[in-house]
Amino acid sequence: NSWGANKGDDGYYYMSYEDVSLGSGNPVYAVTVCDSGKYDNNYFYGNTAFSSKTIAVRRAAQVYQMKSENAEREKLTAVSFLIGTSNVDYEIQIYKNPVRKDGVVTDPTSGTAMLDAPQTGTTTYAGMHTIELTTPIVLDTDDFVAVVLTFPDTKPSMYFDRSYTSDDRSCKGEHVIAKGQSFYGADLNSWQDNYNNNRTF
Repeated sequence: NSWGANKGDDGYYYMSYEDVSLGSGNPVYAVTVCDSGKYDNNYFYGNTAFSSKTIAVRRAAQVYQMKSENAEREKLTAVSFLIGTSNVDYEIQIYKNPVRKDGVVTDPTSGTAMLDAPQTGTTTYAGMHTIELTTPIVLDTDDFVAVVLTFPDTKPSMYFDRSYTSDDRSCKGEHVIAKGQSFYGADLNSWQDNYNNNRTF
């Protein structure tokens, strides 16, 4: 544990394999790695990797511009998200080239839906999920793409990245985000830009 050897059993804690979430408000991560050659590119925002806070949402979206090397087409094959709630039904839809006003996206669902129907599933645990798309999406260099998560039955807690300063002021991380890159919906009818709260999922 990052708190040091004086906490718990010389710094270690024990948790049952049957637990799906600690439910304490403190993030606990288990990581499964894959071959580095599986994905050529990973898209994300922020640079702080600080995820101790959550927000309850019905929808979440991130908008990215494809940046393939050598002006090659790119195939989107998986979507990742970090969620603080277990046993949650989700829907994934990908939108190509959402409408931009003055260069900024205001509605991530305003583009062309790339899946005939949203891909659905259910999480089994709270934590990081990488979901392989059943139908990979082909995108051209410089296309914009909106990855939209919808939670049809509930408002689960989603972790977000943000600026932070440690309690003892020895560490600081400045989060970098622009308008039109990250969105949330408290309901299924409207979007709010995470830029206004200096955070991204």
